[in-house]
Amino acid sequence: MHRSLTKSSPFFAPIEEVITQAQEEAGKEDDANGACQPNPHYCTGSVVLFVPFHLEAEPQEGQSKEPCIAPLGKEAQCTPQKAAELSKRILRVIVKDMRPLSLVEGEAFIDMIEYACPGFKCPSRWWFTKQMEQAYQRVLDDLKGNLKKRSSKITLTPDAWTSIATEAYLGVTCHYINENWEMVSFVLCTKPLEDRHTGDNIALWIEEVAEKFDFSLHDDVQAIVHDNAANVVKALRILEEKHGVASLRCAGHTTQLIVNHALKEPRINKALGAARSLVTYFHSSEVATLKLKLKQEQMGTPQHKLSQDVPIRWNSSFYMIKRLLEQR
Repeated sequence: MHRSLTKSSPFFAPIEEVITQAQEEAGKEDDANGACQPNPHYCTGSVVLFVPFHLEAEPQEGQSKEPCIAPLGKEAQCTPQKAAELSKRILRVIVKDMRPLSLVEGEAFIDMIEYACPGFKCPSRWWFTKQMEQAYQRVLDDLKGNLKKRSSKITLTPDAWTSIATEAYLGVTCHYINENWEMVSFVLCTKPLEDRHTGDNIALWIEEVAEKFDFSLHDDVQAIVHDNAANVVKALRILEEKHGVASLRCAGHTTQLIVNHALKEPRINKALGAARSLVTYFHSSEVATLKLKLKQEQMGTPQHKLSQDVPIRWNSSFYMIKRLLEQR
């Protein structure tokens, strides 16, 4: 699978959890204040990015029923409270929208923030890095606490995958049933991998995940659900022998292998090959795509693009044929 765990490449908790932690104080303040205040320079409640605006709460006596929009420009002066809140909102943008930390150093970004809140000095990228690391640590501690408080055993689903940039990762998700009989799932890690994806290494990486989140593969894990890759099967055999954890092969992946085998039947394979060639031709020719669009308009058929199938998704072949039948 991929890169060994280092302090600079931690196991990543769910992004939404980090956002929640970063916004915790802001949320408490919002709940306490409710609707917009009469002062035209301030607006509490739900804030969307840099424009404070909401219709969440019922107006109190003496307050306007119209939406409250804080004026921009010279009239909107920056107070310490607004500066702290704006910094949190910027952190939320970085995390939620997965923006680079260098965003806060951009000339246009700084100009926009200074216009929205005159007098506000945007913190450096290093300040936001520190805040993000602190939020991550809080989420990590909370997640460990949730795993300790559960009343049922855990099921793990590991999966190794490669990004568009040909970087390899190991993802591990845990699942358990809470006291309300609801399934709870957490992404425990998206771990970059550099070492060879041998069965021994995969087993070691899964053990590292269990150690990091303070649970025992022997006592706390009911089963590990995985695909049919030979190295993963070997890794789970190792864990089964060492920790007694049950190994379950993914039903979806097994179905994929069965269907792929059936699609190799000569007549089916020939028909799929012809369909694939036709779709590839339209995808590689701008002229052909334009003519297809014009013909769709003339014939009154849905203006849909042709779908290309992929080997690892058997239902993609079904959708490719279905789309061709729609457009014939």
